[in-house]
Amino acid sequence: MQFLEIANEIGTLVDGRVGTVVIKLYINRIIREISAKILLDNNIASTTFSPTSGTEGYNLPADFSTEVVVKGTNILDYEPWSLYAQKDRTTVALATKTYTIMGTQILLNPPPTVSSATVTMVYGKQPADLTTDTAEPGIPRNFHYVVKDGALLQALASIPPSQDEGGKYAAMIPYVQARFEKGVQDLIDSESKKGRMRLTPRG
Repeated sequence: MQFLEIANEIGTLVDGRVGTVVIKLYINRIIREISAKILLDNNIASTTFSPTSGTEGYNLPADFSTEVVVKGTNILDYEPWSLYAQKDRTTVALATKTYTIMGTQILLNPPPTVSSATVTMVYGKQPADLTTDTAEPGIPRNFHYVVKDGALLQALASIPPSQDEGGKYAAMIPYVQARFEKGVQDLIDSESKKGRMRLTPRG
């Protein structure tokens, strides 16, 4: 489904109580929410750092969401500090290199000292907002209805009681919410069977 098509269908379901501009904001918000739960092919990117001796922190890409793997060239690969910290230090090589994501930086410990060393990070990126009416969400088309349900849920919740005579819109919320949550889970299950990585929110 195209961006404007989804927005128009939602607008019809709420009888024009919520404007198209606001509905489009809800659609993009839901796409980001879904993309934070499952790593899809179109949301995978990579970046390469050229570390300098003694420098621990390097800026993450602006569209960074979560790391997938951090690999080294001419040096050992890096592993997450959270995993390394759980290991028995008596059985872990002292040369183990770790990384930590902190804010907008990746911290490498210890920083490479080899002049030809590079560190490549494959990562999940935040999806770009839909801006043109003909654009489509970057999830499988058979799950576009999940985006519509999520945005519809937010639109329904935004309608004040004074504009909901008889509680028509409020009564729709539990049904739409249940359908949305099931749709998200179905999407995660479907993509997981294809080998996609399920994401765990930070924090």
